[in-house]
Amino acid sequence: MRSSVKKTIFCIIILTSLMCSCSYFHERTLIKQLNSDSSEEKISAAEELGILKSKKAIKPLFYAMSDSNKNVGKAAKSALVNIGEPAVETLIGALVDSNSRKNAIIVLCEINDPRAITPLISLIKQEKDNSMRNYILNLSVGLGPGIIDPLASLFREIDDESVQRKIISVLGELNHPKAIKPLMEIYADHENLQIAIAKTMKNIKHPECIDALMIMIQNDQEYVRRYASYSIVEFGDDALEKLHKAFRNEENQYRLWIVTAIGKIADPSSIDILNTAFNDEDRNIRLRAFEALNELTTGPDRFKLFKQAINDNHSFITSAAFDFLKEDASDMAHDLLLEAMTTHKNKYIRRRAESAYNDRLRSINKKKK
Repeated sequence: MRSSVKKTIFCIIILTSLMCSCSYFHERTLIKQLNSDSSEEKISAAEELGILKSKKAIKPLFYAMSDSNKNVGKAAKSALVNIGEPAVETLIGALVDSNSRKNAIIVLCEINDPRAITPLISLIKQEKDNSMRNYILNLSVGLGPGIIDPLASLFREIDDESVQRKIISVLGELNHPKAIKPLMEIYADHENLQIAIAKTMKNIKHPECIDALMIMIQNDQEYVRRYASYSIVEFGDDALEKLHKAFRNEENQYRLWIVTAIGKIADPSSIDILNTAFNDEDRNIRLRAFEALNELTTGPDRFKLFKQAINDNHSFITSAAFDFLKEDASDMAHDLLLEAMTTHKNKYIRRRAESAYNDRLRSINKKKK
């Protein structure tokens, strides 16, 4: 019995030894294959070494990334990403070589190992070529939220505005609520960069961003308000309560872009507040409300809307009404245009209605053909 157990153990040891030996020689064969004259063999070897997570293949695979055949380079890169953490130190070491630096950066950012953050930030500081700085920053999104604080610190250390703008863009692309605080700190201290921040905020898909955008939509700079308005639309219904509240404050001088955002979100719950806006003293607010209500109202409410628009005391609104009606094949559009061109007291309105009526007929006849 004891003899049988010993034989079994011996056989297991021999088999294990043989398997390890075969695996070792197979790994060596694959590494040699990376130097083959055949691109197909190189690609096959790289793919298998990646599956094996071969530590011995890290340097050969890194060299293979520079192969003249792009598909070999892609296979080698994918293999290194698959090997992951064991490759990080070698890749960090490769950052000192300007010839291989780009390949090392690509893989480091895809592996997403925190050890890469400090050397990459240092490289951005040392680099004088802004295209290379931007290259690193673009790829740094792959490092995830761990890069946010280092990027915020880097922003304060770099004086170059183009690089600062790229950092702002990357903070937005990271799509993490942790980026909101440093972005708002930059917003408070750098008036010249407020538009860039308003633009990038739409990329942070988190409710905390709404409060920040509500501050920006009431900025003294027209374009900051505009882009904040565009960005807050990305949050849809979640932003409506605060937008409605801000618009109801009649002392708020920034109501135009608030109602613009409400209109773009185009939720039926906003119809009452848009009707209020359609009666506002400001013609631009009326126009934005009209454009939104045109999308939201139907039946008698839509008829009433256009009737009021045609009779508005500003050409902005009447022109918008006629522009919509001439593209509308409904009976309602026909009746409104016919009434306006035949009975309206204002000669200008009659002419505009007649022109829209004829344009509408031509459009309908063209579609029938």
